[in-house]
Amino acid sequence: SIPGVTMDDFIPLSAERSERPVPVRAPVVAQPDRPAPWKRRSYSRSRIVALHEEIEDFMEYMKPTPEELRMRAEVVARIKSAVLSLWPKAKVEVFGSCRTGIFLPTSDIDIVVMGSWQSLPLRTLARKLEELRIPKSMNVIETARVPIIKFCDTISNVNVDISFNADNGPTDSLHVLNDIDSIPEILPLVLVIKHFLAQRLLNEVFTGGLGSYAIFLTVLSFLQLHPQRGTNLGVLLMEYFELYGKNFNYSRVGISVRDGGRYFPKSSKWMVDGRPHLLCIENPRSIEDDVSKNSYNILQVRQCFEHAFHSLAPLFALRGGPRDTPPSMLQLIVDVDSEVVAYREWIRTNWGPALAASPSPSRSDEAGKAGKPTADSDKAGKPVADGDKAGDGKRNDGGKLAGKSGDGSKVESAKDGLESKGSDRRESLVSDRGGDKNAKRRKSSLGTEA
Repeated sequence: SIPGVTMDDFIPLSAERSERPVPVRAPVVAQPDRPAPWKRRSYSRSRIVALHEEIEDFMEYMKPTPEELRMRAEVVARIKSAVLSLWPKAKVEVFGSCRTGIFLPTSDIDIVVMGSWQSLPLRTLARKLEELRIPKSMNVIETARVPIIKFCDTISNVNVDISFNADNGPTDSLHVLNDIDSIPEILPLVLVIKHFLAQRLLNEVFTGGLGSYAIFLTVLSFLQLHPQRGTNLGVLLMEYFELYGKNFNYSRVGISVRDGGRYFPKSSKWMVDGRPHLLCIENPRSIEDDVSKNSYNILQVRQCFEHAFHSLAPLFALRGGPRDTPPSMLQLIVDVDSEVVAYREWIRTNWGPALAASPSPSRSDEAGKAGKPTADSDKAGKPVADGDKAGDGKRNDGGKLAGKSGDGSKVESAKDGLESKGSDRRESLVSDRGGDKNAKRRKSSLGTEA
């Protein structure tokens, strides 16, 4: 039993709907005619085993490639060079999904700059980045809870978020790595759920969805408190959707993952007046902080989870042979669109081993043609005047862990190796950006941004 929580706190959500109407469901991914790009083999005749195998293949397909890691290391190195040219004693750290390795191909890069200033020098760094022509578009958000610089990198089309003196991000990333090491089922589930929500535009706190860290904590809590947890990923994914889409009572219960995990009554800790339906997740490193307090579209998230459960459940409730099984069961709820496939191919072509030793000044021209999803490109924000305001929040996506250890040393050593090998090429990329020809190229890139 859970102290302070009764079974009434877990009544089905259908019993609540007369009290608060559920908003319109977010767009649902229909199964396309083309084959699932991650499917490279025949699966088991058992549908639940086949779904487990397909999730494994999806994770393998979506994990960052060496070219994607190399490209991101170059972006970080150019930003780090800009920061150190202003403040030689500053410390530049990558955190979030790019630090843990759990990022999607179109995910942003989260960077924190640690140093000593009387006031946060957001605009000083923004001017330096503009001087080096690193951003294609930039948004300086000074009014957010965590002031931030958001921009889209001209060469790679990757979105970057830079904050100052926020040391909780790197600390949280190390704890995420430890949890992934101890519970291997976390990684594939988080990857599928992140991609599931990203396709429905519900993966950002900035727009009221569930951020990367909140998704991770819901998966961790689910696995901690599962009474008879097995290792079949298909079963676990279905049960996750059933819990958070049908059975979990968002109005009364909060989530804590400390000390093995528990639920707690929201009335004892957090209860937002006028919005009792919001999901509450205690930050394990700062227990007074509610990780999901700004996820105001949680009702849409919940209904999408419910829809996913009902999309998959009939496959396991009815008897049938291989002919009755769709070519891809996972593709009933997620897909990788052609723009993402094209963007990854563009990265492979431009950052592949054959080009690792020679810079390609035309990359910024080709970036606009690479097919990176417009929705992700827009997230960087269009340029705004100094006095403009923007909302609070952060974007977080995820992909598969490229390398992990309890202290994150494998991830960091891999990135350090990529940065050292590509340092000369990055310096050339930065120094060759000047001139009328490149100025026209940058103007063209700005003009084509959605």
